[in-house]
Amino acid sequence: MSDICIACAGRTSGKTQKADAKDGTPVLLSCCESCGLVQLSDVPDQEELAQFYRDEYRKTFKNTDTPKPHHIFRAGVSAAERLSLLKPHVVPGQRLLDVGAGGGEFSYLAG
Repeated sequence: MSDICIACAGRTSGKTQKADAKDGTPVLLSCCESCGLVQLSDVPDQEELAQFYRDEYRKTFKNTDTPKPHHIFRAGVSAAERLSLLKPHVVPGQRLLDVGAGGGEFSYLAG
């Protein structure tokens, strides 16, 4: 378990267990005492993340191997609505950061 915040390198504490996955998999979370970021207690490395998103994410959190067409459509509509709300506030050529990009619909439309 990591006791270091991935954002500010502060100390984390207060391990909390939350069943967040559709399959009931427990997720352990910690809170940074300095900046307040809530993160996984055991932060995976890049290789572990790549393997998880490639092989396990959709099945664990969405309970399916492939997205249903209506879910893709709904995510696209939602992304287009968010982009239209942001457009008046974005300077041409300015970069956007989509944290937790999900299926990537917003990033795709913004690009």
